Amino acid sequence: MFFVTKTPWWNAKTKPQTRISSIPARELHYYYREEGDEKRGMVMVYADAPSMNYWKFFVKNKSHQKAEINQDERLIEQYLKYLTPHPASIDPKERKAQAQAITCFGIRDWGKEPFEAGCYVWKPEILVDQSIAALASFGLADSISLRNIHICGEAYSDFQEFIKGRLRSALTVLKQIN
Repeated sequence: MFFVTKTPWWNAKTKPQTRISSIPARELHYYYREEGDEKRGMVMVYADAPSMNYWKFFVKNKSHQKAEINQDERLIEQYLKYLTPHPASIDPKERKAQAQAITCFGIRDWGKEPFEAGCYVWKPEILVDQSIAALASFGLADSISLRNIHICGEAYSDFQEFIKGRLRSALTVLKQIN
């Protein structure tokens, strides 16, 4: 998701993840720009399991060849609820002004057709440590003892979706290679 506003509360020095504990998401990234007396800000919201389940109700189209831009006004309410300072204490006039300051917003679900690869997790009841060990080194049916096939990557790690998972998975495989 993303939101563009004429009244950002953040600035160019705001670090990613600021206010992450107040919104169902994995990552927040802020962008800020000034042109003369005008300010613009954009916040990008990245959600995967389990937080993507919260946002899926805001996606309207079954197919997602591109993002849905300015379609579901309820997303603006979510911005006001989660991404404004002190949302509970804002008076209605200020809340309306903040909503009107949103110039563009959108959502995209990479898990929808045609990509269908937004997020992945280990299936329930899978013993992750044992699965990772098995994928790190194995052989085919005719050469089980050879153990010359190695699978690694963040999808096959204990830290999916991040570079840390890729590195940890690669390290596990390297320990198995003779």
